[in-house]
Amino acid sequence: MASQIPREVKKEIMDGWVLEAEWRVALLSPAFSAILTANPYGVYINYANVQPWELATGGGYTQDNKVLTGRVGAYTGASNENQFLNADDVQWVSATFIARFAVVYNYAAPKRIRAIYDFGADKTVTGGTFTIQWSASGLIKIA
Repeated sequence: MASQIPREVKKEIMDGWVLEAEWRVALLSPAFSAILTANPYGVYINYANVQPWELATGGGYTQDNKVLTGRVGAYTGASNENQFLNADDVQWVSATFIARFAVVYNYAAPKRIRAIYDFGADKTVTGGTFTIQWSASGLIKIA
């Protein structure tokens, strides 16, 4: 079944992406998989809902600390009916940890979640740089 998002709502999402003061990225542990498996249609609205699964501070990672920079939005399609939201890639240097998910959220209270990404498998880094390289077509596509 196709879904439709009214043009006005798309614009509201685009404006929020660019104008909201600060967005952040947090990494979640592989244990969050069990939560998704048990409740695949669960509603994770606020960062507080997933915070118990955020990686612990240490090993090159600091909780609730990675700012998402370079946020831009672009319209595409024959009549600008699609929107792509993009940002700079994110890195943690001198990192030693295992992550499975990334969550993007607006840092202003109540810290609304904008997207949760599943890496598809546990990702391990040991004394190196952990990078999230967003898709060339953006973090989020609104069609």
